[in-house]
Amino acid sequence: MFNSNSSISTKGAVRNAATSKPPRNWRVLLDWGKYVAYAALIILVVWGWPSIKTTLAEISLGKVEKVTVLGDLTYVPENEVVEVLQPYAEMSVVMLPLSEMQNKLQQISWVDRAVLVRKLPFELIVTIVPQKPIARWRNEGLVNNRGEIFLVDEIAEEFALLPVLSGDHDALQEIMTTYIGINQVLRGHDLDIVSLQRNDRGAWSLQTDDGANVVFGNDGIAEAAKRFVAVHKYLGSEAANKRFDTRHNAGVAVL
Repeated sequence: MFNSNSSISTKGAVRNAATSKPPRNWRVLLDWGKYVAYAALIILVVWGWPSIKTTLAEISLGKVEKVTVLGDLTYVPENEVVEVLQPYAEMSVVMLPLSEMQNKLQQISWVDRAVLVRKLPFELIVTIVPQKPIARWRNEGLVNNRGEIFLVDEIAEEFALLPVLSGDHDALQEIMTTYIGINQVLRGHDLDIVSLQRNDRGAWSLQTDDGANVVFGNDGIAEAAKRFVAVHKYLGSEAANKRFDTRHNAGVAVL
């Protein structure tokens, strides 16, 4: 061993002992220092684990203390929302089966979509997105903006003036497509659809807000709607309450 001021000579070169590796004894001490540090860290973790474990247990076992429901609940039956959520009240917030709860909420007639979010440690936030009806389906329910039927116990007065769509349930998508196409033609001429019906043979009948009744065949409806509009515009106020048969390729019969 040599002190920090000593040096040795090798082939005329001078090397300071301070730049050389520490002696083996010092390296052993350094290695032992690392082991002691690691051991101390492990002891601290083990010593602190009970308190960490207790905190996690408190969170995981904490029951739902608060449920916040957001969204327009004007027509959503609140008692049905409560019936869905009530069975989960005794569960831990972190253990709530959100997907299962969401599916059940979305089966309620006026609920289009439900979003559930945990707010630890004890709160559940539920956001209800209600259905947006654009038409009535027969006298049984309503049709949303995606062309899906949802049944309701009673059609509110607010939706009584929505157009009524009728036909076979399996033909709903075709009925919605036809309704949208005809509506685009009529809206440009200040006419609104009161009802649209598709019969079992695939033919169509339409009533407008001025009382005009229009009969269509089972194809070429968009062009037929344009012919009807042209004749309706020509007749002006006399078109009200008239019957228009568009099943003629060359024109429209007015009865």
